[in-house]
Amino acid sequence: MPGRVLANARCRCSVHTRLPVDAATGHALCRSCIAGKEVAWQVVALWPPDVEVFLRACGKASGPEHDPTCGAVAAPPKFVTPEPGKRYEGPDPRIAVRVFSPAERFYYFLDGLLIAEGGRDIAMPVSAGRHSLACVDANGSSAQVEFEWGE
Repeated sequence: MPGRVLANARCRCSVHTRLPVDAATGHALCRSCIAGKEVAWQVVALWPPDVEVFLRACGKASGPEHDPTCGAVAAPPKFVTPEPGKRYEGPDPRIAVRVFSPAERFYYFLDGLLIAEGGRDIAMPVSAGRHSLACVDANGSSAQVEFEWGE
């Protein structure tokens, strides 16, 4: 991972790096979207994916969002099931979860707690009540859905 050289240590920081950002919007830029934009440089923390997922789940994003107009950025994930606001029930207290996304691996959070890491289709245990389910891919793209499980 690229980083900056520490003045006294002569080694690269494995977390902090400089990123080009759009001076007008503050969005992070890549090779595909940097052309024609006024660039400012920002030092940010680029955490390993599991740490980044945890921080995002806690509402603490570590860096600027990528420019949403960039053609190189994949669409964020979207929940197919469960459906927003729907009530589910059954004898087995597990809900089928399906995510539509080009990504293959996700971290799943139920009511703010990391409960699973898996692919686009998983079955997850739930208790009775209203729940908030979120998924985050390795790029930090996320989706959230609210549903209810009844007995």
